Amino acid sequence: MRADHDKARHDLEAAHKAASAHQADLANVKVDHETSRRDLEAANKAASAYQAEMAKVRSDHETSRRDLEAANTATAAHQAELAKVKADLAATHAKAAEAEADRARLAAASSNAGKASALGFKPTKNGVDDLEIIEGIGPKIAGLLRAAGMKTFAQLARTPVAELQSILDKGGSRFALAKPASWPQQARLCAESDWTRLKTLQDELIAGVKRDDSPPGALGFNPTRGGKDDLTIIEGISPKIGELLVAAGITTFHQLSRLAVGDIQAILDKAGPHFALAKPATWPRQAGLCALGDWAALRQLQDELTGGIQPAAKAG
Repeated sequence: MRADHDKARHDLEAAHKAASAHQADLANVKVDHETSRRDLEAANKAASAYQAEMAKVRSDHETSRRDLEAANTATAAHQAELAKVKADLAATHAKAAEAEADRARLAAASSNAGKASALGFKPTKNGVDDLEIIEGIGPKIAGLLRAAGMKTFAQLARTPVAELQSILDKGGSRFALAKPASWPQQARLCAESDWTRLKTLQDELIAGVKRDDSPPGALGFNPTRGGKDDLTIIEGISPKIGELLVAAGITTFHQLSRLAVGDIQAILDKAGPHFALAKPATWPRQAGLCALGDWAALRQLQDELTGGIQPAAKAG
């Protein structure tokens, strides 16, 4: 019985020891739990602080982003305003340059007009180039040229003489005496406003044709008789025909040069059969050369004629 009592006591002591150990373990667990709780609480506080700091960082970042965006917008506005100022300044400079150019042009035009006027030229009419200041070009020829598209001195200066002659030929017999050889040269001087050289050149011309310095007598011509044009130096015009023409009011080379061949033929026909053999086809041309004083050209032409008739015409 004692043995059972000892065993029970021993088991109770063991149970007390185990309970004490469990209590110690529980106390340790509680300490560990408290430590963990405090660590967790500290961690939560740290996490909250971190989150608060991150929220502040995000807020600061957003503020910075907005500030940067506002700065970029302001910069863009300033750049646009600067570009506008530069454009306005450039436009002002351009207008100033244009105004200066206009002033220079007006000054040059005024000076040019003064020089032209001093030499007897008036280069424009109604604001356009006046082709009639070209010696040899009258109102009718000027109209003919304008109709062909030549309205400026520069255009006329660039036109070949052959093309000008073609325009005249298409205009009809009234322009037969016009000689355009010097017109492009005169027009170029007009386009360059070289009025001094134009005056010098025109002093050498008669109706736009270079003067022939050969005296008529040296080529066998005596163009006047009794102080009047002698129409009989025109090959094909006899003294009788000369008298007939004078009676019809044709007393000068210039008048005869302006007369149509048909009108001359009508005068001859009206005078009767005595003048049936006369062929006046070349008389206006010869008379034109006489009016111009181009005796060398007249001699050359008459050397090609027989009785005032061109060989080809005679053969026909």
